[in-house]
Amino acid sequence: MFTAGDGTKFSSRQEYRKYEMERLSFCDREGAALLKRPGEIAGQSFILADLRDCTVALCDFSDQVTVDNAENCRLLVAASSGAVFLRNCTNCEVSVASKQLRTRDCHDCVMHLYCKTEPVIETSSAMRFGNFDVAYQGHADHLARAQLTPEQNLWFAVFDFNDEARTGQNWSLLAGETQASLQVWRPLDDGAALAIPVSEPGRIAVPSASGTGDAAGKLMSFTFDTTAEEAAQMAHMAETAQTAQPTRARDSGSGEDKDVLSDTDKRKDRGKASAGAAA
Repeated sequence: MFTAGDGTKFSSRQEYRKYEMERLSFCDREGAALLKRPGEIAGQSFILADLRDCTVALCDFSDQVTVDNAENCRLLVAASSGAVFLRNCTNCEVSVASKQLRTRDCHDCVMHLYCKTEPVIETSSAMRFGNFDVAYQGHADHLARAQLTPEQNLWFAVFDFNDEARTGQNWSLLAGETQASLQVWRPLDDGAALAIPVSEPGRIAVPSASGTGDAAGKLMSFTFDTTAEEAAQMAHMAETAQTAQPTRARDSGSGEDKDVLSDTDKRKDRGKASAGAAA
């Protein structure tokens, strides 16, 4: 007997896997309003893929979240204890609260952000960053479960892999945001107050600039062609370095980036295989 995260039981492993893949993903949608309410993700990973003109709100705490091929979408990832990875996203408005943020091949996106570590962009352009802007009842609890401290927000400390001179040519900060002026999105229409306070750029020290963490440029850079074996080897090297120098938190971040890609891609493959077998 196999039991899904929501308590549903299956006698078939294949049906169990198919159900979990569908329950923990929104894929191939257009013009849809998609919502996960508190308790419906419960700390598990989630996949968003191939979305167009959609509004998506994940109002729960989660592990890593991947967003692939989104266009003209409004997205919320409310509390991720791992990394949120955006790839090939265009003209999207995205609200994210996560331990890490990575974007690759994204263009013309607005990011309303809480990030526990320095957010990273790669081969991305016209990216705009501002304060996290979403509120719902229970969000403070979800942040705590994801081990995210609202006051420790590095939303402004963007590192661009493709701008060694740090000209800022591919990204900018939204100017003049205050607690009073911020336009708050309440996806559950419950009148909740913000659990993450608005903060000015530079309010807290940036680890890579202050010498308390590795430079963001030392984070691993993955492509779609990176194999699981290569990612695992790179993560092992990062873990070894972390053990030798435990204060360098960036190395552990690299390991988690590996988990985002290798673990999620495996889930995608399993989902495709299950769907094919079911057909």
